[in-house]
Amino acid sequence: MKSPKPSRFFSWKEVWQLPAVVILAVVCVDQWTKYLVVTSATLARDGSIEIIPDFFSIVRVHNTGAAWGLFSDHAAILTCISAIVFIGMAVLFSRFTEGHAERGLAVSLILGGIAGNFIDRLGRADGVVDFLCFYYRQWQWPSFNVADSCICIGVGFYCLSTMLRPRAEPEKEI
Repeated sequence: MKSPKPSRFFSWKEVWQLPAVVILAVVCVDQWTKYLVVTSATLARDGSIEIIPDFFSIVRVHNTGAAWGLFSDHAAILTCISAIVFIGMAVLFSRFTEGHAERGLAVSLILGGIAGNFIDRLGRADGVVDFLCFYYRQWQWPSFNVADSCICIGVGFYCLSTMLRPRAEPEKEI
């Protein structure tokens, strides 16, 4: 007896259940940490909270641009680009992941990060809240947030997956 051929199409629940949880978790943690930073009396008073001396502090920076403040005079365009990229990645989710779980996690982290910063772009006139500040002597990495971290981690996972896994062969119809 021949086993049934697996369907090429998946239900919405099969494709989006875990990614939706990851995206929602990233957005919630991102927005919660930004809320803590914005409402911190210590940051309002002192400007920073040193966590690891001469290496890591919590600060409060409002970034109207993209990474490193690029395109800070074009916040509306960045908001539109974020929305287009989010929608495009969501629509093409199964194509990006090719059925690999680690790619699903990677794309979910990226989507969660995009959504977290998108919420700031829409809801905060002063831009995206960045607060993680790493530095050593005169060297300082630009401040960033949880959403930025998730985007970078997701891109890293995705790149590793594409390097370590061979590309799937397209199914041939008989």
